[in-house]
Amino acid sequence: MTLFLHIGPPKTGTTYIQEMFVANLEAFRGPEFCYPTLGRDMTAHGRYPGHHGFSLEAEKYIGDKADPNLFSKWADILKKNKNVILSAEGMSGWNSLYIEGMKNIANMHDQDITIIYFVREPNELVYSQWKEEVKLGLTEDLHEFLIKHLTDPKYSWRYNPLGDLVKFKMAAPEFDHHIYLYDVLKRQKIDIFSALTRNSFGMRGLSAGGGSVNASHSIEIIDAMLRLNEFLGQEHGALGGQVREAMYALQLKEIPDVFSRIEKIYSANLSRKELVFARDTYHHSWLEQEIASQDGLGRYLKTSVPEGGIFPKDPLTLHYYHRRDVWANGTVSDQLRRLADRLKPYLQSAAVAPGGWLAPLKEFS
Repeated sequence: MTLFLHIGPPKTGTTYIQEMFVANLEAFRGPEFCYPTLGRDMTAHGRYPGHHGFSLEAEKYIGDKADPNLFSKWADILKKNKNVILSAEGMSGWNSLYIEGMKNIANMHDQDITIIYFVREPNELVYSQWKEEVKLGLTEDLHEFLIKHLTDPKYSWRYNPLGDLVKFKMAAPEFDHHIYLYDVLKRQKIDIFSALTRNSFGMRGLSAGGGSVNASHSIEIIDAMLRLNEFLGQEHGALGGQVREAMYALQLKEIPDVFSRIEKIYSANLSRKELVFARDTYHHSWLEQEIASQDGLGRYLKTSVPEGGIFPKDPLTLHYYHRRDVWANGTVSDQLRRLADRLKPYLQSAAVAPGGWLAPLKEFS
């Protein structure tokens, strides 16, 4: 019997994988494999596909100070099911106390623990993280974000997979690990959910593919969100992800092509900036060796290392727009201010709208 902890990390397809678990819930209701509802909190948009409530407030479910009701429900899930799966990228940030607490309750119910982890090329990971944080309200330009996240250990640790994996290995040496190579699977056009369920659970024929609530946007849309976070934040204060959700509300209610309009305005009036990162570096080679070594993490790999290696070798070009250029361009700045006025009525309602403005999740129970 095994408790599988899919711990991410962030920006390695975690939301997609969680949505696919929900889409295939009939196969994961137990008792052979269980993807429990417990820990998947309800929001205005439906129930989270991942166990974010569990990962962010683990002390309510495990440990000496756990809520008795939640602890009892969690113990009952472990007792009644042969294999249990939790998925939340927040678990990659757990400290040793949380890891120890999870180990103790699993041992009480004769459950082994397997950590599922996806490794992604660090430069793409940090760029993807910047775009995600813009969607959640960030007001930092790319170059500001990169300087902080690539030079300050307080931030840069999250882009080194060895930190997460070694932490879990040191806290609980008996845990098994299933490590997947995100970039290799993408290059080989292998669906990451299918790879996970086939190699970790021995399951085939599950539904996979389709869109994600956590939508990917062009750099033009990301920059527009960034400028609107700045501009509207001056009047309304920190808005979190309300600008993004208000844009979805505007798209749904008034302007179906609002995103394509933004892209056309940017393309017609501004030029993209570029940053180029080398990926044939000593750091990349060293990291590949550490991951692939059979004396280290290599024995846990569930993705074969191809002849070309784990990470892409061609330079990575990051696109962005500069704050000064955007606001100095009369056409673009005028259109952004007009758009801000159209978004204002939706800023508060977007966060609490029944059913939500984002693409609704299928499960509402």
